[in-house]
Amino acid sequence: MASAALAQPSAQPGYPPAPPPPGYQPVYNGPAPLAPKPRAGTFGGALYGGALTCEYSDGNGSYRDCGDSLEAGGISLYGGFYLTPRLVLTGDLWGTIHAESDPLAGSVSISQTFFTATLRAYVSNRFWLQAGLGGAQVKLTVDDTEFASDTVPGMLVGAGIELMTKRSFALDLQFRYGTGVYQDGDTKINSIGLGIGGSWF
Repeated sequence: MASAALAQPSAQPGYPPAPPPPGYQPVYNGPAPLAPKPRAGTFGGALYGGALTCEYSDGNGSYRDCGDSLEAGGISLYGGFYLTPRLVLTGDLWGTIHAESDPLAGSVSISQTFFTATLRAYVSNRFWLQAGLGGAQVKLTVDDTEFASDTVPGMLVGAGIELMTKRSFALDLQFRYGTGVYQDGDTKINSIGLGIGGSWF
């Protein structure tokens, strides 16, 4: 028993560890990754492709599709702060525009802009849902003449998934749907967008 203990001194308390075997090379995997940065404030934006559609009231409490869907591009900007690690309150500005050239009217564009207070909830580490309430406005521009609606009630809903997450930045795929209610509720104009966004923390 004593000879066995002397033959393996590294197994005994107080002895130095056994040397590595001949030819052993330590593996270096680089520095340890940085821990995720706690998220407090945030700001960001996104670019979208999508459409503008409309609905009209049938007088019986329901809405019917106008039949027109216009291809549109959009942009959003937002900034806010985290109420909890999974709940974000932001101020959100989102605009969608369709433009075309008409042989008779000339350059024509129609746009809808939303400005809302929005709550974004992370249902997992990367997937989020959001909803916002605020105002909306439609503008029609024919050549150099602009016609703007009053500011009306507006709402938006959306969802996104973070495709890439770094310590202070996230890149995500986003979907948005927004509605403005015009002419005392007789007409709804809808903005739809699918795009890529970036957020900084």
